[in-house]
Amino acid sequence: MQPQEQACLVIDEKLEQPEWTIQDMSKLDITVSRGAAVRSGRVKGKW
Repeated sequence: MQPQEQACLVIDEKLEQPEWTIQDMSKLDITVSRGAAVRSGRVKGKW
């Protein structure tokens, strides 16, 4: 496993502890939990 992949797993675990969900942008539903984090990916726009 690459270092970046390991870091993503650690971050996901830390976000899930306070009842956040980790979601893909294509399936984003911000109403399912207290908070929602979107997995990284390409973002259209100014960036």
